[in-house]
Amino acid sequence: MTRVPVSLGSFNRCVVAIFQNTAKCRRPLLQVSIAYIFLVASPYVYASGWSDSVEVLWNYQPVVTYRAKFDGSFLIVEVHHQPGWHTYAMDNRLRAREKLAGRNSLGIDTPTTIAVSDELEMSGVWYQSPPNDYSKPKLRWFTWGFEGYAVFASAVKKIGAGSVTVEVHGQACDENSCRNIELDLLVPLDRTEGMFSEKFSLEKLTKVRQGNSIQDR
Repeated sequence: MTRVPVSLGSFNRCVVAIFQNTAKCRRPLLQVSIAYIFLVASPYVYASGWSDSVEVLWNYQPVVTYRAKFDGSFLIVEVHHQPGWHTYAMDNRLRAREKLAGRNSLGIDTPTTIAVSDELEMSGVWYQSPPNDYSKPKLRWFTWGFEGYAVFASAVKKIGAGSVTVEVHGQACDENSCRNIELDLLVPLDRTEGMFSEKFSLEKLTKVRQGNSIQDR
């Protein structure tokens, strides 16, 4: 970040000059203004490693918002839910089939799936926030998902440049309705070095369970 050399004396004289309506403070005031802009705007500049946020709408109102970033080691996808709304775990089908143990069910809620274009090589292992259990065993309805804030992450290796397209599919529901999720996040790959001061950790996440059948995914 460029430092703007503004002395405290110049600043004090500038404040006085403002009230005196003189031109003596024009240059110091401009310098102070520039410094302030850099100070206030810097978090947003450094946050440019994130994709643009993409909203899922219901009745013209956002119900779920996604964004993603590549931090040099991990692809990280964040989701924010509006109150009353939830989405479903990546391994929702596998969890439900294990609980059903061959019994029939009224249905299984659509899990979250994330696909990535060729600019990143995926490890094949995803992690997610620990999902909430929304199951109703008496109805043989088993489902797990997220509300509030949740995150998905996978170790990746950059093999391309520019940006990577992250496709997110799933379903967002409240007590009365559901909305299909089909969206793309465009994540920059070339502006990540030194941008994220805190190293990302999988410590608070749980490994997404993987089944042997395509029906489990």
